[in-house]
Amino acid sequence: TARFVALAWAIGGEVDRDSWSMSAATVNAYYSPKTNQVVIPAAFLQSPYFDLDDAVSQIFGSIGVIVAHEITHGFDNNGANFDADGNWNAWWSNATATEFSTRTQCLMDQYSSFYIDAEDGEQLVPEDGEKTVNENIADNGGLHVAFNAYKSRETTSSKSGSGSDADDQLFFVSYAQVWCGKMRDETAMNSYLTDVHAMNEARVNGAAMNSAAFATAFSCSADAPMNPSSKCVLY
Repeated sequence: TARFVALAWAIGGEVDRDSWSMSAATVNAYYSPKTNQVVIPAAFLQSPYFDLDDAVSQIFGSIGVIVAHEITHGFDNNGANFDADGNWNAWWSNATATEFSTRTQCLMDQYSSFYIDAEDGEQLVPEDGEKTVNENIADNGGLHVAFNAYKSRETTSSKSGSGSDADDQLFFVSYAQVWCGKMRDETAMNSYLTDVHAMNEARVNGAAMNSAAFATAFSCSADAPMNPSSKCVLY
């Protein structure tokens, strides 16, 4: 393929750290293991993902989680093969790799138990927890890291920045709004077959139900659907 030829041609060449794989108008973000960089195009730094007038908790719950999601890709089973300089160099110990495999299996099993719903509310197909595992790792890790960053910030905002229960709830609501969407059954099936991301509902609920902070913020009772006693925690 053209991409393979381009990669083969680039082998041994100098990595251009100023080159982006997305245009500034793309509403997306990515992590590059070769340059060890997170790239957030300008289009993503707009409302509703980012607005300086938003509450601190809202900012951390939206763009904060997105940034943390991309950083987490540096520590999944792909990032494990690239060192800090972007060189192909496996840097995990055998013990780390074994523990990682055990914990990711929990996520694969959990997400495979979720179903993609049809427009009429019926279940279409179960999620593919194995295919989507790297993105699910990033979703779970990103939510956890961003929440901790929000709670440990040095300054607070007068607008819902005091760290109250309401602020914590706003953090998680803001995260959920990032993935708010609706699609036809045909689009859902195409996404299921071709996309390495889980569907939006699974991305929100999966990461939230693995978060003890979410359960605390919303006072979830023990073993409630969004507060299972057995949680999948990777980082």
